[in-house]
Amino acid sequence: MLALGLSLVSSDELVLLARTSFAGTALLAPMIFLGLFADIERSLLLPVLTMVAVPIFLLSSLGFIGNSVFEVRLDLFLMAVLSLSALGEYLSKRKDLEIVD
Repeated sequence: MLALGLSLVSSDELVLLARTSFAGTALLAPMIFLGLFADIERSLLLPVLTMVAVPIFLLSSLGFIGNSVFEVRLDLFLMAVLSLSALGEYLSKRKDLEIVD
């Protein structure tokens, strides 16, 4: 409720800054969730992908690179790539997943 109230009375720049900050921080979520909730042996794939995604997002926010990929906002595209990578790593390393012949 407080965020809604602030967004109604504050300037557009402050709201844009808050949205950009939240979107950039949210890119860390797949790596954090995989680390907290998945009882698997983790590789360096997700930390490396996240280390690449955050600077790409920052460069896009600063206007050095484009804001969209395939007509999709860049932050949503990066979030989808990171989320699918986390899901793929989880599914590939689950110990209770048995392959039945």
